[in-house]
Amino acid sequence: LVQPAEPAAATSEGAAMRATASELEALCGAPLRDVASSAVVTQRPKFVAAEGGAGALPFDLSHHPASRSDLARSTLRRLQRDMRTYELQKEAAEEPRLHALSEDAIAAIARGGGGDEAARAEKAIVALRAALAQQLKDDTAAVAAAAPQI
Repeated sequence: LVQPAEPAAATSEGAAMRATASELEALCGAPLRDVASSAVVTQRPKFVAAEGGAGALPFDLSHHPASRSDLARSTLRRLQRDMRTYELQKEAAEEPRLHALSEDAIAAIARGGGGDEAARAEKAIVALRAALAQQLKDDTAAVAAAAPQI
């Protein structure tokens, strides 16, 4: 429905809807990236590999009598490959973290107050909430303006 466009001509029904390529990219990928990336949110790896190595299964069926058939061996090899693929995907995954809530800051706060660390974290959270509230207000206005054109 909405295509990236240079200024579009208005139609008899009203003004044409248009979006820039960067707006569509944000909408389809990470719509809050511009709001959250202002030194408030960062990405950190979140996967810790399981004990046993690449593709290791959390169980061993190799000694079970039913595991001796070609189909069973093939199924177990496939499962090990799937486990390795899963591990690689999880190793590459990231999760959002507040800059102000680093591992050190969390530890300081947990030890008893955190002092400056707690104050910085609170300030960052208040700033993020304000930015998100403003984004919600802007998005609500954009939807209200666009709805009659749909």
